[in-house]
Amino acid sequence: MLVFPSFFEGFGYPPMEALYVGTPVVAYDLPVLRETCGDAAVYVTPGDVVGLRGQVIAMTKLGSDRVNAMDLKRIQTMMHIDTRADHIEDVLRRYLSMPQPTSLYRSAIGLSLVARIRSRFRKCRIHISNSLNTGLTKNTIEGWVYNPAGIYSVEAIADSETTVSVRFGLSRPDVIRRFPELGHQDVGFEIDLPKEHSFESLRLIARGYDGTSNQRKVTLATAGSPICT
Repeated sequence: MLVFPSFFEGFGYPPMEALYVGTPVVAYDLPVLRETCGDAAVYVTPGDVVGLRGQVIAMTKLGSDRVNAMDLKRIQTMMHIDTRADHIEDVLRRYLSMPQPTSLYRSAIGLSLVARIRSRFRKCRIHISNSLNTGLTKNTIEGWVYNPAGIYSVEAIADSETTVSVRFGLSRPDVIRRFPELGHQDVGFEIDLPKEHSFESLRLIARGYDGTSNQRKVTLATAGSPICT
């Protein structure tokens, strides 16, 4: 159990990390924790030490069963390393696309820092936009690939052996608006799966003209259920 009597949090990583591994959480009732942890945590009025003690005793009797499967799945999806990395990468890319102060570029340190950030985040990377139920017979995964040098192939392999058809080179004006350095590339892709698929996962592989590549694993729901990543 994690007891978290904090009066202020910017995000609330400790409770999220505890819930990620199925550990019950008792915390002061903060708006940010309500937003991130939802109903997965037990809340007490900030400063109510007696109430905090009571909830700790109650949770001790209940054991770890307090974190139900639905809450656990939501937390694990939100805190997955790929999800967090995508958010951080998006923030940095939006920063790089903004006009920089002249003084920053006149500084040798500023030039070096910007160059390092750009070299780290302007590499080949696969992004999953969403997954849709598009009809009675199939599911569709939509995504796009970031690489200013251009992408020449995207492959999908199901359960490490079955090749799945990928429609690559689709127009994604929404992506180009966010990342104008991609030029006029058609960076989007779609993958259709049978509605009653038996695959557990897909391994996506993107290769760029600059020799870089990126792989990403997509976990699929059970047959007949919506796709999840």
